[in-house]
Amino acid sequence: MLEELAAEKKYTYRMVGGTKRALQLMILEYPFAFWQWGNNCADIPDQESADWEEIFEYLVKVSSPDFFLKISTSSACNRFLCCFDRDRDV
Repeated sequence: MLEELAAEKKYTYRMVGGTKRALQLMILEYPFAFWQWGNNCADIPDQESADWEEIFEYLVKVSSPDFFLKISTSSACNRFLCCFDRDRDV
């Protein structure tokens, strides 16, 4: 689903290691983003009734995939890249 969204919006994730890595980082960022930005627990899709598309849309809402595009132009780019590289599978 992220590959489709990335193609539609012309996102590339070369700086973080590709689309699969960007999805991993979105999932990793989710708990922080959820609490940091004051999301409501009642808005989390129900694991029993929600389909993958609904869950993915909620993930995108909370932990936006464009965050990993913006870091390449921020002053914190070197810090982020160091952290991302450290967490990569060897």
